[in-house]
This record gives sequence, C-alpha cells and structure tokens, in this order.
Amino acid sequence: MKTKQSRRDFLRISSVGAMGAIAVSHMGFKAETIPASAAAAAKDPKSFGLALQLYTIRDAMATDVPGSLKKVANMGYKYLELAKYADGKFYGYEPAEFKKIVSDLGMEILSSHTQVEAQGITLENAKKMTEDHAKLGVKYCVQPWVVEEARKTVASFQKMAADWNKVGEIMKTSGIQFGYHNHNFEFGTVEGKIPYYDIFMAELDKNLVTWR
Repeated sequence: MKTKQSRRDFLRISSVGAMGAIAVSHMGFKAETIPASAAAAAKDPKSFGLALQLYTIRDAMATDVPGSLKKVANMGYKYLELAKYADGKFYGYEPAEFKKIVSDLGMEILSSHTQVEAQGITLENAKKMTEDHAKLGVKYCVQPWVVEEARKTVASFQKMAADWNKVGEIMKTSGIQFGYHNHNFEFGTVEGKIPYYDIFMAELDKNLVTWR
C-alpha cells in the first residue's frame, strides 16, 4: 500500500539533497558526480551508512587517490565500490596497502568493478582476481562491461555465460558474489536472439552470477 508523501517530508528530503550538493562543491567534486541518497539520510542520518561508487569520481581518483578518498570520508561516506583493478592492484596499490588507506579513513570496501581486458574475464586470471579481492574483504565483484568485439555472435555470448558461471564458482569459494552490470546492448538482436533473455537469463547460474 502506497502512502502519500507530505509537503514537510518533501522539503526535508530536498534540503538534505541540496546540502549534499553544496558539500560536494566545497570538497572539489562536481555536484552531479555524487549520489545524495537523500530520502534515507533525511529519515535517520546517523543510522544510514552512505556508500559511493568510486567510478563517479574517476577523474579525481586518477589524479590523487589518498586525497580523494580522504575527501570522500570527510563527506561522511562509509562504504565504497571500487572501479579500477589492473595487474593485481587497486588504483595502483597492492590489495593490503589499499585496504589500509581505506580502513584508516573509517571506510569499508563492499564491492569492486573488475578490470575488463580485450578478451573479457578469463579463467586464467579468475583465481588471481579472487585472491586479490578476498584480501580486501569485498562481498561483491562485478563485471562492468563487455567490449564491442565480444558482442558480435551468439557463440560469444554463450562463452561469456559459461565462463562467468565458472568465475562465479571460483569466487564463491572465497565468499565473494560475482555479478554482471548489464547495459542496453544485451537487449539488441544478435543472430536472431536477444542476449539478455535468450542467453544470459537462460544460461547464467543465478546462484553464481547476480545482476546489477
């Protein structure tokens, strides 16, 4: 049953969002890059742990990792989703080193977007990727993209699904839920099939691969 939002509630939520935008501006980030999560924060700010996907401040992170994370912590964010993993490192730092930077600032890493290479995630790097993310204590590891050359055939999508099931199985042994961040191209037609419905939903194991 839906309830009507009062004018007072609307104004309170709007004011929280506005204050969040002002704070972001003063911290040096563009206001539109930080989600406000205003409704929940307005109801009970002390009990709501704000989370931030670091992809939204990717330019700042590329310039100054420690400084950007400190600004994020000072703004009140408690949880992070990472968006740069490559060569066994997170934003250029070894897993333990990066985790210490975040922990010292009073934040926790909940999830991570993986680095996607030209061939996508392979079984050869899945174990290494799992080990590195386990060192951070993440709960989720997400495949955020599929390069265009891998979207040309049904066979390619079927291979992705089969490989992702195996990657999910590997990550599950370390307590990490593997996932996929879908976009719009999965709903297009490839060789008479719609990948989202005809391949991913049909062939991905829901116990091993979750959707975002």
